[in-house]
Amino acid sequence: MKPLQSKEIAGLLGIYEPWFIKDIDISSQYEQVVVTIEKQTTKKEFGWFKSSDKGVNKSTLRWRHNKLGQFATIIQTHATVNEITEIDDSHMPFFGKSNSKLTNELCDSIQMASTKGLNATTIQELFDIPLELIETELQGANERSAQQKLIASLPLIGNPVWHELVTDRRRVSTKNLPLKLLLSRLKMDVHNANDALEVVKKSSAELRAFFVKNINALQTECVQLGVQIPTKEEPKKAKSKYVLPGINSLIWNGIFEEQIQLNTDHMGFKFQLARQKKAYWQADNDKERADAIRNLAMAIKHNARSLIPLLKQITELVEQEAQTKKSVLPPADHSIWKELLENENLLPSTKINYRLLLTRLKTVYSRTQGQEPPKQLHNFFIQNSEAMQEEVKIIQQLALAQ
Repeated sequence: MKPLQSKEIAGLLGIYEPWFIKDIDISSQYEQVVVTIEKQTTKKEFGWFKSSDKGVNKSTLRWRHNKLGQFATIIQTHATVNEITEIDDSHMPFFGKSNSKLTNELCDSIQMASTKGLNATTIQELFDIPLELIETELQGANERSAQQKLIASLPLIGNPVWHELVTDRRRVSTKNLPLKLLLSRLKMDVHNANDALEVVKKSSAELRAFFVKNINALQTECVQLGVQIPTKEEPKKAKSKYVLPGINSLIWNGIFEEQIQLNTDHMGFKFQLARQKKAYWQADNDKERADAIRNLAMAIKHNARSLIPLLKQITELVEQEAQTKKSVLPPADHSIWKELLENENLLPSTKINYRLLLTRLKTVYSRTQGQEPPKQLHNFFIQNSEAMQEEVKIIQQLALAQ
């Protein structure tokens, strides 16, 4: 048996022109094959390849590739800046990105295995490459866009579908003019080369690279190649938020005193409303009236799904009440808020939350004399006006007296 020639090894690794194998270093000790490749630019006599760019600064790029038998395969090249840009843009299977440690073909294989439900450890056993490289690739994939994830689901470069397309043994229906023109040219190249394997591989890689670059515009064509396009989830409609007034709200008084007519045809609720109205009017004290209000509020909560129009009506009343309370308080830039911070005895209150806030805001205000502490105090009373009705009345009187 004749030993393998570099051109045959290039075929095994999927390397095609204008790139060629310049050197192969086999280490039996480390069970590793390092394949150095360069780009063909001109030819000498007798057909030997000659590389150019002598004297030009080059960087060495190395990637892990699919194994050759039991040996790990490393592909490396010494590339110029222009060649590095070409490598990053072309998605050639035997190269990787300049910031990656794996070839594109190996990255695609890892992504394909991941989409099939294999975890990093199983993938590591399958491809026999360091676990940290697999985890880095999968972590990067999780941070990628939906477009990049779709690219990962394309058939791999070794999949027969690409060969069948460029040899005209498989058709793809498309309205994409650039794809039609590319397919026509690639089929012609393959036909003129009498289906030479080297040309078929190069054309297949070019076709797949076109799909990678234009994946968003070729989703219909991708489906014909067996790619599952994820359906777009319709955005969930925001749930409407309905609220009930507090027990001390005047809204309940308006309901029980029939100043507010509730919008509902729910017979069960109407019966409960009549029952609690009777209890409300027969009450001897505020506690019993509050119990009637609580019972009605509980009836609304228990039947919430059947009382959406009513809940919407009550929520609007609550919002109107809040706006009214805002207008009752002096505006945030009124001098009364500064005076409350300067003299804590101006507004006597037993409310613990108010006393704690006042102490904190006084400290800040005495140091900065800024507008933020009075504004925060104003917002506190807006949010707690129902629980601090007595204090609000005093603030109103103090503001009017100025």
